[in-house]
Amino acid sequence: MTAAVKRRAAPAPRRRRRYRSYAVSRSVTFAPGFFVPLGGWLYLGEPLHWAGLAVMAAAGLFVIPVLLLWVLFCLPALLMGGLVPRTWRIHHRRNHGRGACKSAVITAGLRRVTFAMDRSRCLYCGITAAELALLPPRTGKDGRPVPRRLHADHYRPWIAGFLTTLFNMGLLCDEHNEVKSCYYRERNGYIWYHRGSRSSERLALAAEITRTIRWRRWSPFRLWRAAWALG
Repeated sequence: MTAAVKRRAAPAPRRRRRYRSYAVSRSVTFAPGFFVPLGGWLYLGEPLHWAGLAVMAAAGLFVIPVLLLWVLFCLPALLMGGLVPRTWRIHHRRNHGRGACKSAVITAGLRRVTFAMDRSRCLYCGITAAELALLPPRTGKDGRPVPRRLHADHYRPWIAGFLTTLFNMGLLCDEHNEVKSCYYRERNGYIWYHRGSRSSERLALAAEITRTIRWRRWSPFRLWRAAWALG
């Protein structure tokens, strides 16, 4: 007699946050933008006028969320990165590889915020995900067609000992992400890059991509969009 095999039910997919959760967290983050002008008006009265109200509204709706984002996410990342020397992280990652290191994983939430922060655009060329999907597919290493898409990229490469945090992420199209790869220039002049694809042209383009996105990634509008997406 054969025993009946009971199939285990597939685990339910993880639910995204409800709109109520977003409303509460965004109210905590952006509510000061409404109370700061109101408090300034009640305290200063008529001398404040509209110019002062505009400055206070900008401070409340723009500066405060960006500062909260910096304190809650960037500061802890800097503190965590300072606890373990980067040389130790490099040695560990070289020995174990990406598959065995949780620090290499870009979570779904981090990817979602990165796409919202960069408006689903490549930081270098500005092409959107919709425009990229209309282009003909590229040929992969195995000869199969690969659809065009955007990649969440480490600005400072993971293999060089840097962290997978929000302030180290950015969007690049597949073409420019492939060229940039793990490019990073140390202060002593050493250049991180794949040996098999090293050439003067690729190195020059990778350096140009890195220089271009260096300043764009610190745009206050970009950080504000990240604060709204995190809400």
